[in-house]
Amino acid sequence: MKAIKWFGSLLILIFSIHVVYAADEVHLTSGDHLLGEVVEVNLHYIVINTAFAKQLKVKHELVTRIISERPIAIVFKDGTVVDGILTKSEGTQLSYELDDKLVPLDINELSENLQEILAANDPLKPKVKYSGTLDIGLSRSSGNEDDEDYHGALKAQARTLKNRYTLEASKTIEKNDGDKTQDETFGSLQLDRFITGKWYAFASASFEEDLEELLNLRSTYSLGSGYQFFDQDDLILQAEIGFAYVDEDFDEDEDNQYAGGRWAFDYEQAWFKWLGVFHNHEGFFSLEDSEDVNIRSSSGFKFPLNEYINARLQANIDWNRSPAEGTTGTDKEYIFTLGYEF
Repeated sequence: MKAIKWFGSLLILIFSIHVVYAADEVHLTSGDHLLGEVVEVNLHYIVINTAFAKQLKVKHELVTRIISERPIAIVFKDGTVVDGILTKSEGTQLSYELDDKLVPLDINELSENLQEILAANDPLKPKVKYSGTLDIGLSRSSGNEDDEDYHGALKAQARTLKNRYTLEASKTIEKNDGDKTQDETFGSLQLDRFITGKWYAFASASFEEDLEELLNLRSTYSLGSGYQFFDQDDLILQAEIGFAYVDEDFDEDEDNQYAGGRWAFDYEQAWFKWLGVFHNHEGFFSLEDSEDVNIRSSSGFKFPLNEYINARLQANIDWNRSPAEGTTGTDKEYIFTLGYEF
């Protein structure tokens, strides 16, 4: 027990020394000043971690001075990264010291994508930024018919200075009088490598099963490039195009494989504090047969209930130009879910 107390006291002492000797100072127009670690700079504000609050966001116009003795990495729109000491003298714009010279920093030239300042003492191991959503929906009706519907979806992202990893998975089950009428499973993994602040190269793989389409498995593998128009808290807009290989295994129809192209589009925007809209779709087409075209899309409204919980009302549409015999080419789902956002 004494050893545990001693070890805990040592950790507290080390942390206290770090706070005292490694803290940045952010002076405000009100005369107050904040002690902590500047961890992010973007077009709108400076983010500082403090001892009394996990994270504070301060608008640029409220900052009169920044005092820091440690170099930090600043990311620009064109992908350039410079290591300098961030500073702001009273009455002047934001600047950074580089090679004993004071260089003015144009806030409009900062990267809109990552905007994260990294400690220069560990430049080869950038910080990772995590985000994601988990949505669940279900319904049950009884009477003339006994219906059950279940839907779950997960999207998780990890972002570093140059890389973005995206994992998506969803499951939909529909039952009528105890008989399964729909069972759809989807999963995908994508790696984006940012070449500049906007352009990136991607590699992705996705896998899909669909009982209603008599599809045992559709595997797709893609390579291409994308452009990140916006990546902000209230607006996300990106588009992708590239090459793809599709392998389809049907329950009764003849299996199908083809090389072709892929396009994708993602859009999400907060219109108001209580309402957001979103639309995303992904399409594949064959370079060998014009009948081989598949499109997945999801569109709807997002209703934030608090900082972490939201409700979604969405329509999922899958379209296949050459569906399996005995099935329709268009599948539609209308789903209401509650979700947790992190």
